[in-house]
Amino acid sequence: MQQTALKWVIVGLLIVFTSGLVLLAIGVIEFQSSMLKILAWVQNSTWVGLVVMSLLLVVSVTLMLPSVMLTVGAGFLFGVWAGSLLVVTSETIGATLAFAIARFGAPQKLRNYLINLKYYTAIDGVVARRGWRLVAATRMIPFFPFKLSNYVFGVSSVSGPHYVVGTFLGLWPITIFNVYLGSMAVDILSIGTANALTRQSWYWSILMLIVLLLSIAVLVKKQKEAYLKWTDDK
Repeated sequence: MQQTALKWVIVGLLIVFTSGLVLLAIGVIEFQSSMLKILAWVQNSTWVGLVVMSLLLVVSVTLMLPSVMLTVGAGFLFGVWAGSLLVVTSETIGATLAFAIARFGAPQKLRNYLINLKYYTAIDGVVARRGWRLVAATRMIPFFPFKLSNYVFGVSSVSGPHYVVGTFLGLWPITIFNVYLGSMAVDILSIGTANALTRQSWYWSILMLIVLLLSIAVLVKKQKEAYLKWTDDK
């Protein structure tokens, strides 16, 4: 009897879990579709579209929403350098808001609980000593939970100025790569038109992409090694 009940409980949990995944997938698809519509509107707008794009990036970071399409879209709409500056500045603002929410809004019980954790205290000491360098290193590590870490840093001992500087500097490498992909989409779409790139220009674009990839790979490797060294040196 108990085994039968347990089986039904497991089946029920699996159904709930599967349903949740389906709903999440539908939500992500709808969200991405909305982003495409917004990007199309921004493309046909003036400075208002630029402001809206910036606000969307700020909100996506603060609320931990997907923003890769916005980052790539910035390259498509504004080019590599203007797009990168827009993304880095906006995401730094969003990250700072999340940091401030955690710094000034975290319950005291949570702070007391973390302080009593030996491992957290050791890591927090490293964060306080390394300051902006450790923050910047985490921004350069691929797949590091950037948006979640903003709230974690908020309850750490890192100072506000160090956090902002580290975030702003650390976001550049991977942002430039994502934005560059968006800018290349413009070149691809221009094939067969009067604005199409020449063969030589394509060679230079591909070479720049390879150099950019290698440069980012080396920088990320060094920053990851530094991060691991700092966190091990407690």
